[in-house]
Amino acid sequence: MGIDAAITLLLALIDQTAAISAAITKARAEGRTSLSKDEWRAITDRDDAAKVAQAAALARAEAEGR
Repeated sequence: MGIDAAITLLLALIDQTAAISAAITKARAEGRTSLSKDEWRAITDRDDAAKVAQAAALARAEAEGR
């Protein structure tokens, strides 16, 4: 993996972590100990989208001979 790809991956992970942290913080501020179905769905939807983007990036890299 190249440095640019590693940095891009790290930034994506930080972004996802921030979104999950915000959902947890909101739930705690509201006195809840769990995430709502909608909050959890938003997290899993972002995960699904990331998997699709990863598969596309891998396919492009393979097509380019990398």
